[in-house]
Amino acid sequence: MLAFDPMKKITLFILAVAALSACGQTLANESTSVETAATVSLDGEDLEFSGADVEQLSLATLEFQAEATAATAGVEGETTETVPTEAELAATRPTALTLQIYSSIINQLFDDAGLELEGELLETVNSRIQEIQFQTDTEFEEFINDPNEFVQTTIGLQQRLLALGTIEEVSDIEATCISHVLRSYTQEEQADPNFVEDEADQERFQQEAEEARQRIIDGELFEDVAQEISVDTVSAANGGALGCIPTDQVSTTLVPEFAEVALASEIGEISEVFESQFGFHFLVVNEDEEGIAELQAAEADNIVSMRLQTVLQGATVEVDESIGTWNPQTLQVDPPVQEAPPLEFEDNTAPPALEE
Repeated sequence: MLAFDPMKKITLFILAVAALSACGQTLANESTSVETAATVSLDGEDLEFSGADVEQLSLATLEFQAEATAATAGVEGETTETVPTEAELAATRPTALTLQIYSSIINQLFDDAGLELEGELLETVNSRIQEIQFQTDTEFEEFINDPNEFVQTTIGLQQRLLALGTIEEVSDIEATCISHVLRSYTQEEQADPNFVEDEADQERFQQEAEEARQRIIDGELFEDVAQEISVDTVSAANGGALGCIPTDQVSTTLVPEFAEVALASEIGEISEVFESQFGFHFLVVNEDEEGIAELQAAEADNIVSMRLQTVLQGATVEVDESIGTWNPQTLQVDPPVQEAPPLEFEDNTAPPALEE
């Protein structure tokens, strides 16, 4: 896990990006940048983005990345004033402008939905972001050091803000939340070049599954038994939980034998042992309000993402060539195309000297 908690700083940075795009104020020295960085035309309305604001956001981005890098290195709080180079700013401007374009449109979608990011909604947003992002040091380092990862993740978080605000648009989801125990060959055994299935092993696996099921019926916790003996290591680490699946997708998501048992089971009922292509299982269908809420949040994310893409695909975006070009496929600003230096050739027109 991270040695420090970056989430408050990240959330504040994202909100600052959104506020900058909303107010459209000129916050940087205009002499350092072009007057108009980009114009976005959509639905008969033109949105202008000043070069000064792009410069300000580029500087803020570099400052944020430097502080976050210092914090991960264990030197948080040390003040070292560094002036970004022109090369660093040039590399950051396309992502800064992309962020501003997305943030501005997301702000408009917020307004259209009659939402204000404050009070209970802001608290919900902050807590959810802390739950879903940056589980490892590596993920966070990629976020702060890779410009593309930085812009994509930040835009994704802003979309999530809007999704959390519009989640009521998602109709109630009927879901089936499942935990299971699997007895079969381990992944290591199957990876052995000399691996051969044995019928006697299948009988053993079925017997082990039956014994594990009986332990739970006799009072042991499902989670403990799953962690101890299930060879599905991913779900076993979560106490056997496979998560929640929309009920109307169970038959198409799970193998037939598993889907049939899951759909026929009552909540809290430990199923009989059954066989699938993966081995011998038993399962239980759980009540999982948090898992269903995650499904609803994912659906809200999808709705917002599609809405945002539709708006951008219908927009005309003109970007100052000194900053970059708008890419209609990726829907973001690409860096300026660097002209290759002219090729230089040696003058080989003279004939080679003859050897004497």
